[in-house]
Amino acid sequence: VLESDCGYDSSVVRTTAVREGDGWVLDGTKLFVPDALAADRILCVARTGGDPGEGLSLFLVDSRDEGVSVTPLKTISGERQCEVVLRKVRLGPERLAGPEGLAWPMVRSALDRAAVARAAETVGAMRATLDLTLAYAKERVQFGRPIGSFQAIQHYLADMWLDILGTRNLVLRAAWKISTGRPARNEVGMAKVRAGQLGRKVTTVGHRIFGAIGFTMEHDLHLYHRRTVGADVAFGDTDFHYEEVARGLGL
Repeated sequence: VLESDCGYDSSVVRTTAVREGDGWVLDGTKLFVPDALAADRILCVARTGGDPGEGLSLFLVDSRDEGVSVTPLKTISGERQCEVVLRKVRLGPERLAGPEGLAWPMVRSALDRAAVARAAETVGAMRATLDLTLAYAKERVQFGRPIGSFQAIQHYLADMWLDILGTRNLVLRAAWKISTGRPARNEVGMAKVRAGQLGRKVTTVGHRIFGAIGFTMEHDLHLYHRRTVGADVAFGDTDFHYEEVARGLGL
């Protein structure tokens, strides 16, 4: 879905699919496509109509099709994401996945599910950070006593736990509404916003408590911190989901 504007709104899709005979010709560039180097098939959203909000269709692109090039991108989270360039890629009519021009509701539904999944991953990273940090606070001795006995550290850890529980509840509510077929756009936005904000906060506090060792690349804390940063911008960043929540309030 993502292109140069890095937005998850239907109006920013620039990749085009133009009819040629009974088939299609695709042109455009997709960014941050997960695991595209290892994929045999890539589902691609392309514009088949002129309406900025509609006219989007799904196509099944073979990574070996002529005109397809895949380039790996460096990411802070270490995820294997790629740039996929489509240059005059000719596809047969059987490569159209679903009804022509009606793909966006399906895509948006998938994006909502993906956003909740990444928020759930962030909750897991937050909990792993707390477990690591709590164990360290109990065993690290300074001034003749474990640092976990100091009030400042205790308050940090208590705050981390509160942030985890609050985020977890929002994620579970969003997942429940999606799984039961209820409207969930507002809940998805709230879960993604809080996971993005508090995931970064919790892992950053973990670094502070660990001190110098927490800033070494060999430490496990870096894995959780980088993953929360990557998850924050995946499937809509905080600003995008703030707008979704605001729309849910009728603004």
